[in-house]
Amino acid sequence: MTAFGRILIGLVLATQVSVHANAKIRGLALVSELNCGNCHDLPSPRGAPNLREGWLPAEYLRDFIADPQRAKPGTVMPHSLSHLAATERHKLANELTHFLYSIAKARPIEKVSRGSAEKGRELYATIGCVACHGTEPMSVSAKYTLSSLTSYLKNPLQHRPTGRMPDMKLGHFEAVNLATYLLKEPIAHGLLELNLALAKKGQKHFRDQGCVRCHQTAVTKREQPMTPIGNLDRGCLSTAKGPWPNYALTGEQRADIRTAIRDRAALSADEQIRLHLTRLNCIACHSRGEFGGPGDGLDKHFTGADPNLGDQGRIPPHLTHTGAKLKPEWLRKVLVNGESVRPYLNTRMPKFGATNVEPLIRLFAEADHLEPIQIDRVKDTKQVKNDGRQLAGSRGGLNCVACHTFRLESAAPIKALDLTTMTDRLQEQWFHQYLLHPQRFQPLTIMPGFWPEGKATLKTVLNGNTSQQIDALWQYLSYGRNVRAPAGIILEPLPLVVKDEAVMLRRNYQGIGKRGIGVGYPAKINLAFDAGQMRLAAIWRGDFVETSPAWRGQGSGAVRMMSRDIARFPVGAAFAQLENSQSAWPTNQSRQLPGFQFKGYTLDEKQRPTFRYEFQGNLITDRFIDRKNDQGKAYFERRLVLQKAVDDLYFLAGEDMKILRIHSEFPPINRGQEVLFNLSDKKELKLEYHLLK
Repeated sequence: MTAFGRILIGLVLATQVSVHANAKIRGLALVSELNCGNCHDLPSPRGAPNLREGWLPAEYLRDFIADPQRAKPGTVMPHSLSHLAATERHKLANELTHFLYSIAKARPIEKVSRGSAEKGRELYATIGCVACHGTEPMSVSAKYTLSSLTSYLKNPLQHRPTGRMPDMKLGHFEAVNLATYLLKEPIAHGLLELNLALAKKGQKHFRDQGCVRCHQTAVTKREQPMTPIGNLDRGCLSTAKGPWPNYALTGEQRADIRTAIRDRAALSADEQIRLHLTRLNCIACHSRGEFGGPGDGLDKHFTGADPNLGDQGRIPPHLTHTGAKLKPEWLRKVLVNGESVRPYLNTRMPKFGATNVEPLIRLFAEADHLEPIQIDRVKDTKQVKNDGRQLAGSRGGLNCVACHTFRLESAAPIKALDLTTMTDRLQEQWFHQYLLHPQRFQPLTIMPGFWPEGKATLKTVLNGNTSQQIDALWQYLSYGRNVRAPAGIILEPLPLVVKDEAVMLRRNYQGIGKRGIGVGYPAKINLAFDAGQMRLAAIWRGDFVETSPAWRGQGSGAVRMMSRDIARFPVGAAFAQLENSQSAWPTNQSRQLPGFQFKGYTLDEKQRPTFRYEFQGNLITDRFIDRKNDQGKAYFERRLVLQKAVDDLYFLAGEDMKILRIHSEFPPINRGQEVLFNLSDKKELKLEYHLLK
């Protein structure tokens, strides 16, 4: 089933009021989706793609213009040439293609190498793509190249600011892997030899055929007046072919649009919310009241990192009471920028952009209200900090930290919403009423009720005054990170101290995994080496590592590097054979890279390691020596020695070095953010790594 088809099914489920209301909202959503407001006096056109952004193959454009539904089943692009004979239709499509190429940005240079289709498939299944596109996406090889699809996935709103496709906050390599999976079998697309005479004819067709009503360009302005709504059984809403857009609508869809056009009565705030949620397909992940939410077929694809949280740890939060629950400024961060405080959810909250979701901020506030309750304030600032801290902690309190993190730290296996974000996000009235009766707002919540029937279970704090206890928690949490953490959240650190000899710890490191090797040096500079990918992963100055996550509990936590200023290095291979210095760097990020093999290390008299590994059978020794400059600041001297010289061998020394400077006797190749060295005919490379902070 196409994405558009799924959205229409969502429309059927969008309202539970009456047949007439269902039809009206379904019709209004169609009016918006089909951009009817660009030709008629109708509300809320969704907007069409920016024709200057991106790049589409000429053969795909010709086929799409000549018959949109055949080229892309389910598209909302109408068949505006359906009334023409096939020969004339293809002639116009070719001329329009030349015009579009004449105004579009240049075709992107292919600098992207194929990624991992398997990783792309896993990403597609977990971050939320399946909610809109289904479990088996169609290949888009006819429409995109790897480079153009990667660019689109990284920033969809640049191509269509008002489009439904949101920004999923993909990193570059994530976008490459996802594009590799979606392209299935890539097609080699030829170049169009632009014919300006045909482009000029295409520009006239662009205006005469009505394309300009939806797609405005710098060379073709929209000059046509609005077309009055006349007989609702003619034109676009008929089954006949003629000089009007043909949307391939079903009979039910035509009836819904007629209902929406005839009934111009204003929608309530809640109906408008349902309309917006349906248009953007938010209801594929979120529920509001009895409508929306993941269907049975997709439920299994919503997963989380913390099984202790149950469904709340894997299903995106419901949107009931949203306007009464969240502060408008926080709601704007969530809807516009995809802000999230639920790191345990694998499904990502995307960025929809202000154009798409700004009205929802106002509508939620209009639609959702709570009857206010009286709050008994605790006026003593010192008392409120002490009592609030006690209530949140494990020592004589309610032990909120048994489930919630504080400053993202936790001493418990459950890691629910961070306490220090509560007052930034939540309305105070909602916070009070939720704590009084959590099941009223979330019937299946695992949050316990500490004030059953409004009575405090803990009598030793604030004389058991329910309202003051909740107020003390609110005020204490409103200080955010600027107060002492509650009892139970703080564990004694276990730092690994470096003295006169280097200290090595093989453990799980952030950004590396379980094949990390940390080394602390006497000069107070440290590194982390990835024995899976044979690469330098991080450098930092000062103290070495804090090891408590690796020793407490089940010992599965990552060792913490004891610095805020950490120079991190690119994930993936540090060595590669390239055709030339401008070839794309390999994007493989597997934990064990093909062609590489770790061969251990040797230690010198100060216990400093020399790492040994192979690339394509070539033994490489990699040694780091800690030095100090004239100002007494520590830096690394690195010496790479190859067993034999290799043609076309390149070394990626760093990427986006904002807090690191690299020196070498050989001139580097600076490619934007990448710092490369050409090792052809070389068996040795000496480098210096200097931290700037």
